[in-house]
Amino acid sequence: MAKELPDIVFENQIQLDLPARTQNEALRELVGLLAGNPYVIDAETLYREIVEREALSPTVMHNDTALPHARTDNVREIVLAVGRSRDGVRFANGMTVHLIFVIGTPKKSVADYLVCVGTLARLLRNAESMRQLMRAGTAAEFAQILRTAMMHHV
Repeated sequence: MAKELPDIVFENQIQLDLPARTQNEALRELVGLLAGNPYVIDAETLYREIVEREALSPTVMHNDTALPHARTDNVREIVLAVGRSRDGVRFANGMTVHLIFVIGTPKKSVADYLVCVGTLARLLRNAESMRQLMRAGTAAEFAQILRTAMMHHV
């Protein structure tokens, strides 16, 4: 993998009190966190690609989480933004989610994409990891929990 998974987790790309209540509002806010990332070429196009991908196949998982993503030429390397909503965000498929992991991956990085999505999916099935992520008080604490869990689930 070009980057280790824990190396894509940044505090300034984590929103613990996501104000959005709908899928597209949440995706816009989270992609907005990526707008300053030097690996993101065009955040608005990345947003549209993620919305289009989500419309084709919703990424909501059974445990109140979602992994909206896009394989795109609008990122130079894999990027991640995370949002947490205690009240929940309603996705188009009618499901309500509390943790949203937005992923942008270069088209040429199929293996990185599969490793990232697979690792996150395994991590988010773990009840203790979920409990810790939902309890984290700061973005720094959330990032550390996520990095540690990622290292153990690769």
